Amino acid sequence: MSDDGELIALIDFVYAAVLDGELWPTVLAKLAEATGTMQSIIATMDHRTNSFDSISRRTIAELDASYKNYWAFHNPLWAKTSALPSGQVWSFDSLMTPQDFAKTPIFNEWWKPADYGLAMLGANLMVEDQVSSLICVVNARGHDAPTSEQSRIFKLAVHHIDRALRLHRQLWTLDHMHGATRNGSKAYAKERFWSTPQQMCFSSTLRRGRCSRPVTDSSSKEDVSPPPTAPTH
Repeated sequence: MSDDGELIALIDFVYAAVLDGELWPTVLAKLAEATGTMQSIIATMDHRTNSFDSISRRTIAELDASYKNYWAFHNPLWAKTSALPSGQVWSFDSLMTPQDFAKTPIFNEWWKPADYGLAMLGANLMVEDQVSSLICVVNARGHDAPTSEQSRIFKLAVHHIDRALRLHRQLWTLDHMHGATRNGSKAYAKERFWSTPQQMCFSSTLRRGRCSRPVTDSSSKEDVSPPPTAPTH
């Protein structure tokens, strides 16, 4: 667990990320350090198009791909978190009992191989029109209860991240009101932030937009992608 110096450094990076989207992975790394957790994630789920993406501090390529392509859509926690208001901090045990979650396929086939514990804190950043975005931190296995200090730091971080997102949306709106376009050189946010699907997903969260398909997809909004298939083992 960090001291308040690391918390202050985290908050500094949160507001710097308003202007430079490339800093969000650094924000997540510093959030994990400040809370003493093994993982920190920002994720967006769009139930209308069966699309999911995320930015995380720690990734394992195979597990990351299987979650994004399949397990995200078979994780019972998403239905529970999507029902909560934005900004409300929740813990794992407020969503589901560890005993019930341990019986689910995702726990045995994905959660345990990822070495995730059942101590998790999270909060929604956006819940709107079947689209939800959240931020969460997760302890490693063997640390299955968030400490009071972890909860304190996470709540403070969520307060500042929520404020930073509102600032980002206001700046984006003002930018476009003055005629800036994504191809314009005067855009306040560095456009390379939107160069990957997960970054596009998160940038839509920042603008209270919608998590869309990759830009290479020319499908209409009404076209719903097929349900994901189970990963092969």
